[in-house]
Amino acid sequence: MPRNKSDGQASEGRLSPFLEQQRIHQAVRFIPPNADILDIGCGRARILEHLPSVHTYVGLDLLEDVVLENRRHYPNHRFFCVDIERDQVPAEGKFDVIIMLAILEHLRDTTRTLSKLSEFLGDNGRIILTTPHPVAQLPHQFGARIGLFSRAAAEEHTRFFNRAMLADLVRGTGLSLSVYRRFQVGLNQIAVCERAL
Repeated sequence: MPRNKSDGQASEGRLSPFLEQQRIHQAVRFIPPNADILDIGCGRARILEHLPSVHTYVGLDLLEDVVLENRRHYPNHRFFCVDIERDQVPAEGKFDVIIMLAILEHLRDTTRTLSKLSEFLGDNGRIILTTPHPVAQLPHQFGARIGLFSRAAAEEHTRFFNRAMLADLVRGTGLSLSVYRRFQVGLNQIAVCERAL
């Protein structure tokens, strides 16, 4: 079946919607009420359904159809079609939270991108990211081949990070790893990054 570009990778594969929900469930624990949020690779902005209050929300995604649909569905929030590695971030001011769920593993220059994004963090801001653990590489590749996970996502993974690699990465951008947990039986991980003291 051809890939439906308007649906994005979260809808590809039988288990992809479940995995997306698991990532969201992990992330919302670290988002304070009434926060100013920048969501990188926002997809269908489903995280908004799990947040009781948001002050401002800016969603960035590569797919124009997704951005246009989000603008119709969430008219009180702002959405832009942006390649975070190539384009300028079309936002002003500082954010309490920057969200990157299942994005890091797709980036070519993670240090440069995180450094660029950290400039948009407020004084007590944080970056919340999820990324597969290296032990997930073979199961993910096999699952993508049999249709459980997004084949496009599996092909686009450039790198798998463990805890030490994540700590080194964020340290190189002036941040520190304040929270680290693995979930989905250790195949996935969440990291909360804050300004280093």
